[in-house]
Amino acid sequence: MTRCSDTENDDQCDDGAGKPSQKRSKGGKRVSFPPDEQIVSGFAEHGSSDRTADSCLTLMEVTVAYQQSCSKHQVQPRERILHQLQLRIRTTLAPSASPLLSERFEQHIHDYKRMPQVHDQPQVKAKAKARGQGPGSRPGVKARGQGPGSRPGVKARGQGPGGNSGDLPPLRQVRKRGSSHVSMAGGERLDHRSCEALEVVFKSLRFDFINLQAAQLEENGAQSLLDMILYYESAAHLHVSDSGGMGTSGWRALAHLIKQSVCLSRLDVCNMSMVGYPAHSLSRALLTSQLRVLQLHNVQLSGLPLYTLVGGLKTNKVLQELHLTNNLLNSHQDALHLGDLLSSNSCLQLLELSNNAVADDGLEELCDGLRRQTAGLNVLLLRNNQITAKGMVHLAKALPSLTVLQVLDLGENHVGNKGVQVIREPLMMNGSLLQLGLAHASITCEGAVALAEFLAESHQIQRLDIRQNHVRTGGLMALCLALRINRSLASLDLDHEAPQEQICVPPGASELQGAT
Repeated sequence: MTRCSDTENDDQCDDGAGKPSQKRSKGGKRVSFPPDEQIVSGFAEHGSSDRTADSCLTLMEVTVAYQQSCSKHQVQPRERILHQLQLRIRTTLAPSASPLLSERFEQHIHDYKRMPQVHDQPQVKAKAKARGQGPGSRPGVKARGQGPGSRPGVKARGQGPGGNSGDLPPLRQVRKRGSSHVSMAGGERLDHRSCEALEVVFKSLRFDFINLQAAQLEENGAQSLLDMILYYESAAHLHVSDSGGMGTSGWRALAHLIKQSVCLSRLDVCNMSMVGYPAHSLSRALLTSQLRVLQLHNVQLSGLPLYTLVGGLKTNKVLQELHLTNNLLNSHQDALHLGDLLSSNSCLQLLELSNNAVADDGLEELCDGLRRQTAGLNVLLLRNNQITAKGMVHLAKALPSLTVLQVLDLGENHVGNKGVQVIREPLMMNGSLLQLGLAHASITCEGAVALAEFLAESHQIQRLDIRQNHVRTGGLMALCLALRINRSLASLDLDHEAPQEQICVPPGASELQGAT
């Protein structure tokens, strides 16, 4: 029998003991969760949305915080922003409130303007230069980990009531949706640091309307500002027209705002180019957007951009109004895409295509889409689209079967008397149309007589607009006779002064009148 030495026994024991211990360590890892009622250990209430009697003090604190934020970011406070905050304070003050509150605000503004600004001091300029701060950099702000709802590149801050923002004094988290707006439109350039200084305003107040038209937004500033509006849900209506310098980052932030915001219901994007990435980003955002109204005026939509936009709108179930004026939409591909949109989308209620080139062939495509609708479009605006009497043939085929359309505007088109004659009987057969616009449509007395025949037979028409036409005495007399029969018309729009006409007196009429 062979016996091991003590040293060997120790080694064997260590080896034998080590193996089971490794197995136990692997098998001993377990993951457990607490009971459902203990998963959430606590939560923070959102700031109260009810304004108290001292709301004017809160607005003054917001003003002070904005001024301090401007000093921190080394920019001048915007006079327009200060003026609008001052107006809100004055309108918030009750008639019985102490006049000292307003005086305190005026005195504070006066003292602040006389106080030397931080960014004007030589020491601050030297320190900023040493740190390498320039346009687009964020002085003193650290990046943080990104999560749902987080603003990229912004240091984490307390979001509960009374939470601080950097070195700013605590503000009451009073966030009220009222009939208010803030405008930064016109002329003044909003760079990155100027936009960052506005965060304390968007953090503390909500607005019905934020106007950024022609604000000369740069790419970094646009991204920062739009991220703020999304993060704090600051606006119900946003106007970002005439902002050609937004760049890819700005459009990406705008698309993210459209996609994620639950408060934004109207967006105006006008007088900009949407060729390429802007159209793609907007189309993707509209797939899950909560927008109710989208206005795209003069954004170069014709062609591929419109095709991309329609792709995102076909399945959209929320958008109710789409305004596409002044986009050079043609009668071929563009009208075909719009007809497909009307065939697929039954939630859109208003479509405005004024000041385009839809023409007669394009109207045919639109009518094909309208015929497929059993619910949806109520208002179709086609002013100034080069439509003639030939296009009325396509409209005449669609009118009897339309059960949803209530408002049709064909003003500033060369419809003429012949076109009115073509749609006269189909209008009588239609049972949904309530308002018809034929202003500046090259109509004379002959067309007015045809419209009078339609009025005499219609039981639902409520408004007829025939201003800026050459309707004279004969046409007006026919309309007057029709109004004696019609019981539904509430408004007949005519020119204040009828066109001058020369009345020819037959020879011998004067003698006959004298003899009588």
